[in-house]
Amino acid sequence: MNTTKINKNSLSRYLNDSDIVKKIDSAIAEFMGAKEKTHIADDEWSDYLERIDFFCIETIPDLDSILRKNWQKIIDFAKHWIRGKQSESIQCGITIFYMGLFLVGMTKNPETINKYVNTFLHVSECPLGKKILEIIRKLKL
Repeated sequence: MNTTKINKNSLSRYLNDSDIVKKIDSAIAEFMGAKEKTHIADDEWSDYLERIDFFCIETIPDLDSILRKNWQKIIDFAKHWIRGKQSESIQCGITIFYMGLFLVGMTKNPETINKYVNTFLHVSECPLGKKILEIIRKLKL
């Protein structure tokens, strides 16, 4: 059994090689009208790793399992979150951003959602937390 721990190197390989990440990234790029994928800057890796750690995801197989199980729900969530926002490019692995919003929304716990929003979106106000819960309810999850 593959127990590759998640670190910058293993996550980088996974994000670049995974068919499920490419599928989700491509759908998000399409929603945003993005034509180009940019690489994750060195100073942004810790943010990706901390988001994954927030959900106690420790190995690449665990991450892959979550994405494969929830890929369509993550895409549906992203579509509602994006709602007409346009961008010329998206970051490779943007899947992790939307996976985090989806997973925290699925807790349906306002405290946990607000902690996530405050930590990773750097917003201490509740509107984004409410938006996350609203999307989860709309999707009937």
